[in-house]
Amino acid sequence: MAKFLSSIFSDVRGSIGGITFGLNKGVMTAKVKPNPARRMRTTQPSNRANLGWMSRIFGGLSSTNRALWETWATNHPVINSMGQSVKLSGHQWFIKLNTVARRIGGVGEESDTPPLTDLQYSVNDFAAVTGSVDPGDIDLTWEVDGGGDAGDFVEIGIAGPFASPARVEVHNKFKSLQTVAGNIELDTIADLVEGAWYWIRARYVGADGQTSAWQVAQATPKTTP
Repeated sequence: MAKFLSSIFSDVRGSIGGITFGLNKGVMTAKVKPNPARRMRTTQPSNRANLGWMSRIFGGLSSTNRALWETWATNHPVINSMGQSVKLSGHQWFIKLNTVARRIGGVGEESDTPPLTDLQYSVNDFAAVTGSVDPGDIDLTWEVDGGGDAGDFVEIGIAGPFASPARVEVHNKFKSLQTVAGNIELDTIADLVEGAWYWIRARYVGADGQTSAWQVAQATPKTTP
């Protein structure tokens, strides 16, 4: 997919010659019209079902609650991949926050209304070091600015194993691994591949789905003596 700031195609929408023109989060795009392969995956159907369910829930909200989400969207613009500040819709924010709240906190954590306040906490001074107890361990420490809340979460993500610490292009390799309570400031990742290298990241996640920025570190697990 190509992204562009200005072009003779600025006002074009739809497909022509196998290329689909559109607008994604305020940025004009052009991409090849896909012919997706049929693959047996479990996550994609689950994600689609979740998004469809969330959309139906939003459609059934009262006009008052939908207006609250639109107000939240107006007051919370996001920065897109082109560095531009863009406004999401209330519907997009409803799905964005509730999807995170449901994934991290479990079914039933969704909310019909947006958060009353912005997220008050964040992860800082994140560090990952070789474990001190068992082979295959990596120990993590961090600080929660603001102290944290036991009803929230710190989410841990991991990328690896890699053969050396030189592997740095790993942004798309991360997967969510585990969570701890929002007022906890340490954790241990166990049963990793000895001698390999891992990238670890952490962020604060409010029970309402708001998230802080990721903090990232790199380490190798403890090896068998």
